[in-house]
Amino acid sequence: MYIYGNTTSMAYDLSTFDMEEIAEKKKSRPQLRVVPLSNARHGSWFMLLIMLACIVATAAVVIFGKVQLNEINAANSVATVQLEEANKENARLQAKLDSMVTPAKIEEYAQNELGLSRVQRSQEYHLSANTERIIEVAQVEETDMFSTINSWFNGILEYLGFV
Repeated sequence: MYIYGNTTSMAYDLSTFDMEEIAEKKKSRPQLRVVPLSNARHGSWFMLLIMLACIVATAAVVIFGKVQLNEINAANSVATVQLEEANKENARLQAKLDSMVTPAKIEEYAQNELGLSRVQRSQEYHLSANTERIIEVAQVEETDMFSTINSWFNGILEYLGFV
């Protein structure tokens, strides 16, 4: 930043190039020490073993999961094949049942196995019934308000099982 009216020689500060001040600054700075490799990585074998154990455990869990998934898929495919075979057997048995249950087969079984025969005309009996229509008309009683309430109350008692 330029300050107007400044006529000093601040632009030429040569103290930054003074070797004595540079040496003092170097002495006042903290010194870095070089530590041998074995001391610097103390305990890293233990951490390395822990990390290796974690990686091996993760890989084992993933592999175990894949093995279980393969076993489940194999069991699923076996069950699917068994289901298809059972469906084919069901269709075959249903067709056999449909062929066995026909009116002709039922009549043949009744005649041969049960000893039954068809009804002859001479064995038929016709009954005649009185088919007149009989209609009874219920008599309507004239009721007042008190008899209606009484019949309603009796209906409730009958429903509750007190009558």
